[in-house]
Amino acid sequence: MNKKKLLFIGLSPQAFFSGQGRVAQAIVSRLKDFYEVRVAGWGCHSTDYKGVFVYPNSESWWEIIPQWQPDILFLSHDVWRFPQLPSVKRQFKNLKTIGYFTIDGDPISKSWIPIFDACDVILVPSMWGRDVIFERYSKRSIMVIPQGIELNTFYKRIDKESIKRKIDEFTKKSDIKHKFYHSGKFTIFFAGMNQSKKNIGVILDGFKLFAQDKEDVFLILVLHSHEEDVFGAKVLSDYDLTDLYLWKGVIDKIELFEGTLNDDKLLQLYGISDVLLSPSIGEGFGLFVLEAMATGTIPIITNYSAFKELPHPNACFFLNVDAFYLARWNTRRAIVSDKSVCESLNLAYKIWKNQPTVWRNMQDLNYNRVLGFSWDMCVNKIRKIIDDLLKGDLFVDVELRRL
Repeated sequence: MNKKKLLFIGLSPQAFFSGQGRVAQAIVSRLKDFYEVRVAGWGCHSTDYKGVFVYPNSESWWEIIPQWQPDILFLSHDVWRFPQLPSVKRQFKNLKTIGYFTIDGDPISKSWIPIFDACDVILVPSMWGRDVIFERYSKRSIMVIPQGIELNTFYKRIDKESIKRKIDEFTKKSDIKHKFYHSGKFTIFFAGMNQSKKNIGVILDGFKLFAQDKEDVFLILVLHSHEEDVFGAKVLSDYDLTDLYLWKGVIDKIELFEGTLNDDKLLQLYGISDVLLSPSIGEGFGLFVLEAMATGTIPIITNYSAFKELPHPNACFFLNVDAFYLARWNTRRAIVSDKSVCESLNLAYKIWKNQPTVWRNMQDLNYNRVLGFSWDMCVNKIRKIIDDLLKGDLFVDVELRRL
């Protein structure tokens, strides 16, 4: 029996530096066993990902449709990346379309409504995203399918202090020029894109306030930056962390890495980290929060957007949003101050230092909660929707399912 053709459109699964790339990896690698899958979109630089054909340099993905004639489009990214979809659906009326959209700000733009109209099914990874869409759009049923993590990789009950001691022993014997030691230190971690959206400057400013009177604290930052050409000069964007002058008072307590991490390296850093700090202005989900939970790393996160749905409410620290501002698409974005970051770090530090039993209980709550988020569960739900849509068993204009 011939498999149905599915064209996955989004960030390439070859893009290891991004959360959206990790989403593509998880979905594509599982759907390929059930459909003939091809990939188009952004960051596609070669023609293969684990046996799946990838169209290189295929940002004009709509040009592929008449050539390959897929049965279904699966869109996976921000809504605004698909403005061509309405015209595509007018041309290919029988082409089934599923949008799996991350919504990271409120409200949605009216310019997105024709994109929603062109989808047969709209999926989001969070209840928060569904509610934001429903503020302005109710023609389609919005189905919530949470994303997940690779539990076989990240679910580790880790003795962090033991790992810190082992790393320190290795460091002492090495010929590393700048040596950092972690044993007995409250270790704060962030890894992600070097974007203003991630509030990297607030992480550093908040840490500076927090760390100035403490000797047993440490910050690990892993950032993936890109270069911009500014009048012929190559400039790192968004933050130039080759220049840490603003944080010179605590520079000996900061370890900075530039680049991307594979799962093994990421797991090692989670293994020595006590908290994950992310004062992001808005997130559509938060895979790294789940990864932290699975390794016993307590999240310190904004109480805005999808973040708040992930950790156990008694096993995290929420950063209060100090204000909002309007950004692109008239979307509200969170502002978190360095003082708010410092206050949350102080609260977490005191529990870590003085109440180890409470800290272990928090870890256990998240260990149990994260078992409800796996990529296998996520993609099994997506498969059911794809199959129902292809068979005609799913009504797409009303919130009813044929029995």
